[in-house]
Amino acid sequence: MEETQNAAPNEAELKTEVVSATPEINPLLPFVEEFAQGTPLVEFQNGFRVTPKGLFVELNYKDKVLEAYKNWLVKKGIGGFSDEKVFKKLFGSDNPIRYYLAEGKRCLTGIFVECAIREPMKYRKAYYLGSPTSAVDTIHPADPIFQSGLNIRSIPGKTGLELQVGVGDLDYTVSLDAVRDFVKLSLNSKKIKEKFPNINDSLSDGAVALAKTLQRSKPIILTEEPLRPLRLAKEGDRVKCRTRSGFFFYFNQQNRLIAFYHSFGRNFFSFVRDEVAFWLGKEVHGRIGSFEIFRRNHKHMASLIIRGKKRVIHAKAFAHFLNESIDAPGLIKEIKGVHTVKTYVEPFINSLQLAEPIIPAKVSSFLSPKYQRGHDVSGFNMWLFISTKRGMVVDSISRRSTNRREEKND
Repeated sequence: MEETQNAAPNEAELKTEVVSATPEINPLLPFVEEFAQGTPLVEFQNGFRVTPKGLFVELNYKDKVLEAYKNWLVKKGIGGFSDEKVFKKLFGSDNPIRYYLAEGKRCLTGIFVECAIREPMKYRKAYYLGSPTSAVDTIHPADPIFQSGLNIRSIPGKTGLELQVGVGDLDYTVSLDAVRDFVKLSLNSKKIKEKFPNINDSLSDGAVALAKTLQRSKPIILTEEPLRPLRLAKEGDRVKCRTRSGFFFYFNQQNRLIAFYHSFGRNFFSFVRDEVAFWLGKEVHGRIGSFEIFRRNHKHMASLIIRGKKRVIHAKAFAHFLNESIDAPGLIKEIKGVHTVKTYVEPFINSLQLAEPIIPAKVSSFLSPKYQRGHDVSGFNMWLFISTKRGMVVDSISRRSTNRREEKND
């Protein structure tokens, strides 16, 4: 058998290989080099760093570098773009990731003009050879928010950095996990998103949003709490509550934030679902009479024996029952003391089991169009319960005047 040999590459192929092996120059690199050379030393020291990742721009200087880039494009004969397009072209995104550059006791927060730089030192300007830290999910102890006059301080905690937020004459302790949870809930809060549009840009922005919300909150007494987390039901006056923008914040005797929830929309639905599945389910061992509580990963909340038949209950039905009972306390028998989801489960069960079938046409003014066909309706006192033809309870509505469709802006 003859040994196979590769033919020697010709000169043209060699040139092709050499060209392809040459690293591609990032089109932003010439701008970065010109900007670094043309910026005074002191100004560059204050707001910029040359790094292997590219040009680091401290947040307060991003407008300056953006303007410089626009002018540079015009000189190259490729101007005329909107500020938004130039920003995206320069920083690679409408919302570039924020980073920390820690230098001893000082910490810069900013974004990158990304372009690989082999020898940052050669520009004879402030440079940084370390690894930048993403500010998306952490807060550095030297973050500028702690010198911003917002009355937020960093303190050491059991699991790392924590926040101390001044509210009036008191200081409240807040964990970074609490900040993360607040940011998640705030994405479903129209009020918070309007007040803090950058809340999701970095954890530091989330901390500012939470701190300012707490600072604007007002204390409420136990009897004014609409719904206390079940795990705090026995704490009585040992926990304090403050509220703002639909959020209810709970603090222990050491003024530590230990729980909070948002009382609107998807957030409230998820809170109620968690309270029933986790805390109530644990307390009653998964059952109250024939009311069987499902696990959190189940599609529905529970099941209940109604007139001898087992009916599945969607969490929305109980959440709406609970929400309306809070808005109009007269809908159920007056209940004293701390109100939790457990407070409302028994009235909900009793009302469901005592409800009698009603012809939908007779209560059509309370029903949305989707419930007027293909659904069964039953009623007890002021309550209407909506079920599918298969018997699944999917909603509950009170016959209050505010729920009449002709009085709403549907």
